[in-house]
Amino acid sequence: MRTSSILASLAALTSSSCCIIQLVLNYFSFSCAGFSILTPYRPFLTCLTILILTYQLYHCRCRPLLVLLCLILTLSPEIVRWMNRLGSEPNLEEYYIQLIGLGCEACANRIKRQLESVDWITHVRVYFNNATAIVSTKQQPESVIALIESIDSRYRAQLL
Repeated sequence: MRTSSILASLAALTSSSCCIIQLVLNYFSFSCAGFSILTPYRPFLTCLTILILTYQLYHCRCRPLLVLLCLILTLSPEIVRWMNRLGSEPNLEEYYIQLIGLGCEACANRIKRQLESVDWITHVRVYFNNATAIVSTKQQPESVIALIESIDSRYRAQLL
């Protein structure tokens, strides 16, 4: 029974390695350990976890806390994906825009502040090093481009 409990726990932890192990390593300031290579094997690891837990339920005295923990670990990538979608707005589009005429970091900050001040733009990231912006909005990209070009006559923008 102890061996199957350890196997179920390891299979569940390995199945969720893209989330749980990475979070723990990041928390302790370790670099990325490359556990994402296990992602293609998640369906097999999930099946293995379920098989071991089923075996425990029918042939051993089952610890409900262990079963619950293993199921939460196994489903953690789906739980994280679901939680991430809860805060997102429907019909929100993300546009990648090339910024032409961006002269310095202050120009990038100016564009970012101007875009953030508009109520129909929900999120803005402006990158000076590659002269791009990522803008989340419900409006059409032409509106964003027109807004950027209206900030200063030096700036031109085009959709990537």
